[in-house]
Amino acid sequence: MFNAAILLIGILAGLVHLAVRRKSLDRAGKVELILLYCLVFGVGVVGANAFMMHVFFPERMAPMIGWEMSPFETEVGIHDGAWALLGFFAIWIRGGFWHAVVLGWSFFMIGAGIGHIKDTVVHGNYAPYNFSMIFFDIGQALLLIVLWIAWMRLRRNEKENYGF
Repeated sequence: MFNAAILLIGILAGLVHLAVRRKSLDRAGKVELILLYCLVFGVGVVGANAFMMHVFFPERMAPMIGWEMSPFETEVGIHDGAWALLGFFAIWIRGGFWHAVVLGWSFFMIGAGIGHIKDTVVHGNYAPYNFSMIFFDIGQALLLIVLWIAWMRLRRNEKENYGF
């Protein structure tokens, strides 16, 4: 599955970057670095790919999901493109912006995963990009949430320990 491969590449790139900088980063910095790569690849690159596929190749994408082609393809694609922009902006904008990106994207992905579950159970839609997306959508959302919570806790703990 292409989206899972994109996310995995991002995680691996983050781990390589982490290996290079491991001595210069505290624990919060290490988690922040991995979270950044997950935002850029998992939200930015995945969102950009979904944007291109839904907007420019709906005749190819719709059957892969088990859908009929409709104007909804363009709407979903524009939505994915908006998230791609936010994922890429996470490189330059930090702090509260990341909270919004993690929470918003995770809400969308969990909702999409539930929609794929419903489509599988109710309509028997086992198309590759319907059924397999259940695991990616919900799994990616949970990964982002776990990393985000760990990052916030570590940053809070380090501020308390250093008297900030």
